[in-house]
Amino acid sequence: MFCCLWPRPPPLEAQTQVINPGGVNLAVIDPVFWSSLHNPTLVLPPVDWPVEVLVDGVRWLQLASLDPQGAIRTQTTRELQLPQGSNSLPPAIVFVQHPWDPTLTQKAPVYLTDGATADAMVYWRNFFGPNMVFAFAIFSLLAGLMTLWYWLTTKGARDNGFFYYSLFALGFVLSFIHYLLGFDSAPSLVLEKIRVIATPLWFLAFALYLLHRLGKARA
Repeated sequence: MFCCLWPRPPPLEAQTQVINPGGVNLAVIDPVFWSSLHNPTLVLPPVDWPVEVLVDGVRWLQLASLDPQGAIRTQTTRELQLPQGSNSLPPAIVFVQHPWDPTLTQKAPVYLTDGATADAMVYWRNFFGPNMVFAFAIFSLLAGLMTLWYWLTTKGARDNGFFYYSLFALGFVLSFIHYLLGFDSAPSLVLEKIRVIATPLWFLAFALYLLHRLGKARA
């Protein structure tokens, strides 16, 4: 949808070979393509389990945490600048995956491109992804708290529609709490449990609000 905003680089996934079922992926880079890059950079998608990025045998980056009490997945697109070296030969890049289920493998493509293009890709992918959800969640949090405060402080007959709306707005925040607290040390398992519980309650609050408004419209 937004591919027209930047030149689309060739996916590194198309040049990647899975060398064993344990989740170790070796990236095979075309030397001609590598030598044409200025400031070569990897664009790394969000991951659903920990992934280590090794460059020439050295771990340059780890996505998510190997500790189940930490962030076991990531929500944002990241970039990793690679060493170009003095020769035109590309480095050996290995992606070591640690899925919770050995039968799974990361399907999202990884891109190798120049630094300027990588900056644009990371910016727009995060803008139309987690950053936009984060903005909606902050707005819903403020709207929910303000509406709940208005309902609690209203004198006389209270309109329960305000209460149902506040539950709906706050339920949206809890349903996307993994975006609000998506930092590297966040306890992903705890946030996932909150999200799973809050999502049906969010829909229930919306149904109650809708039924309340329809009932008042018929009255």
